[in-house]
Amino acid sequence: MNREIRLKCCEGNEKHNGQCLRARCPWYILAKQKVERGWPRQPTGFGNAYGEPGHSNYLNQVRSDIALEERETR
Repeated sequence: MNREIRLKCCEGNEKHNGQCLRARCPWYILAKQKVERGWPRQPTGFGNAYGEPGHSNYLNQVRSDIALEERETR
């Protein structure tokens, strides 16, 4: 079952699609910090062997954080 999660982080900032989420949403900012802190690092001389985390990684963390908070508040 798919559920849609809506966050009101972009009110008044709809001009640049998606930018308000990345720059102003506290859920997204916290998730980005968590993902980047836990991302494996192995330098190769050409970058990280594991690549760099992307937007989808951050959104997955946001979903996990929200689901965890929902379980804790029940």
